[in-house]
Amino acid sequence: MAIQDTQPSQKANKRKGVDRPFNIGDESDFSRASYPCASTLSIMIDELETDDHDNDSPPHNNAGDLVQSIKGMYRVLDLISEQGSGGLVDKIIIAQDSLQAFTNSVCPGSYVSMTKVKFNMLDGIIMKPVGIYGSKEEIARLLLSLGVVDDHIAAQLVVNHNEISVSKPSLRSGLYIVRTNCKATSDEQLFVVYWPEDDTWDDSAPSSVKRNRVTFMRYLRTMCDQIMALVSPEHVRSIVWLGQEDKDTATEMDKDEDEHDRMFTFEVEKTKEQE
Repeated sequence: MAIQDTQPSQKANKRKGVDRPFNIGDESDFSRASYPCASTLSIMIDELETDDHDNDSPPHNNAGDLVQSIKGMYRVLDLISEQGSGGLVDKIIIAQDSLQAFTNSVCPGSYVSMTKVKFNMLDGIIMKPVGIYGSKEEIARLLLSLGVVDDHIAAQLVVNHNEISVSKPSLRSGLYIVRTNCKATSDEQLFVVYWPEDDTWDDSAPSSVKRNRVTFMRYLRTMCDQIMALVSPEHVRSIVWLGQEDKDTATEMDKDEDEHDRMFTFEVEKTKEQE
């Protein structure tokens, strides 16, 4: 199930559609909006470089990192854990190596370092990113349908690492740019995918996971004018739709309303003066 959230950059109103068929070559709502490459990149750098993590981005030659096995996928924002005074603390940083690789793949030589980005070279490049978020299973299915991953990688992507004791290749939670065409063309469709943690969408998720979710979604909406939510059948069944509240709760509410709406007729038989 796909839910589209379109948010025009200069308008306050929003439009939503449900179960809209998706097509890479679709020139409808998905490909009407665009952002200059430089503007999106500068927003990210301005907001995140103040954390002073210039050299903290984990190395990208890790064999257990599935992003290395997915051609055309680039990590933009990474979720890492650092030792704090009270234990491990989650932090979101810019994945500099991967961001540099993506930027230079679009415009060679434009990204030299975090402090030396030739934005004038990027100003002429127009991108039309579509934001993607949702359950891991549905995102993996989308990547499979786009030909970005094969069946083996798709199966590895959906492994719940909270339920296994042996370390296996995985994709860290974060924001990823996915290119469906390795050659930069005017009609290339780009995706910005928010890859969640195992319990990101659980009602009982820890507060740290909820904070990460809010932060990543904020950046996703900043980077993308149009967003699609991919909802699994399991999540669809757990949604409480408006007007379809639990019957027991509705019955209790009806009883309470009946008690308040009930009218009684009284007749005075004797007053104090008559006693």
